[in-house]
Amino acid sequence: MTFFLSLNEVEKARSMAERALRTINIREESEKMHVWVAYFNLENEYGFPPEDAVKYLEFEKSHGDEDRAKYVKAEALKFIKKF
Repeated sequence: MTFFLSLNEVEKARSMAERALRTINIREESEKMHVWVAYFNLENEYGFPPEDAVKYLEFEKSHGDEDRAKYVKAEALKFIKKF
């Protein structure tokens, strides 16, 4: 993601984050959390407002583990409130 951002390729960085979230095994929670944090940082800096990122998370919840999605959403909201 950092490589694409250094080239001002925000869409490619975004697609890289989304692809990573789809392919990382659910058992590797810490790695997935790192990608989520990077993805929220990307969206906060270059893209959607944080509310849209949370809406995206709601979409992801319907395609995966609901408990994990609740945890990530809570962490994201805490992160958003810092700014």
